[in-house]
This record gives sequence, C-alpha cells and structure tokens, in this order.
Amino acid sequence: MFNILKKVNYSKLVKEKNRADTFGFHEEKYFNDIVETKYGESVLLSYPEDLNDELATIFLTSIINQKYHRALMYLIFKNNTMQIQDIKVLNDAKSKGYGDLLMEKAIEIAKQKNMKIITGRMVSESIEHRNRQVKYYTKHGFEIDEKNILMKYL
Repeated sequence: MFNILKKVNYSKLVKEKNRADTFGFHEEKYFNDIVETKYGESVLLSYPEDLNDELATIFLTSIINQKYHRALMYLIFKNNTMQIQDIKVLNDAKSKGYGDLLMEKAIEIAKQKNMKIITGRMVSESIEHRNRQVKYYTKHGFEIDEKNILMKYL
C-alpha cells in the first residue's frame, strides 16, 4: 500500500514541480527537484537559482491525501559565513526526514558559495525540544556552545 501512496504522491508532485517551474516562487526563480526522504517519501525541493543574494529560503513540499506538508529553512550569507536563521517543519511533517533534507541542501549550498562556516542559534521550547535539536545538529557535524550557538566549519 505504501508504494501506491508513493506513486500517487509522486505524480502529484510532478504536477506541482511543473507548476512551480512555470510560475516560480515569489519574485525570484527557483530550482525545483523531486527528491526522496530517508523513508522513501517523495518531496519537492525548491531553492533559489540565484544564490548571489544575501538571503535564501529552501522549501520542501509533499502532498499526502490531498493535503500539503511543508518545511523550510531561512539562510543568510555574509563574510564567508552562512547563518541558519530559522528552520520550520510544520507539525504534520515532523519526523519524516524533512529536516535532514533541508540541512543536506543547506550544507551543499554553503559549499557551492565557498562559505567557511555555518552558524546559527538554537532556541528551544522545552528540554525535550532542546535534546532533539542537539541530536539533530550534532548528527550534521555542528558544535554547540553553552550559549546555544551552532558552529560547523567547512
């Protein structure tokens, strides 16, 4: 049954990708590609074509049972440093591997732009939330100091 849902999701994502390619997002042009999470779910990955700007947003979208699931990451580029400004994974999209896809793409973009450092700051709602964040960031090679500042050297 999962394979049937995956195929339905994939065909809908192809239509969404074509729509996104035609109309773009916001005022700028985005690359749009269909990728899979580590769980085999197809998602639409979108990020700006022009990475020369100081700001970028990476979007993930999936369609399951006629409902959109979204996640996004805001990035700032300055002086050979990429700052993760915010990561948002909507509640119904949590624990699906979206955060990992966002981080993998962000690290790839940082390398393309010859960034030397990726940084950010963890803001936690609870101890449980902080523990999940620590696990997530350390899995992706970040160091976290006592002030919750993130640091990854490329």
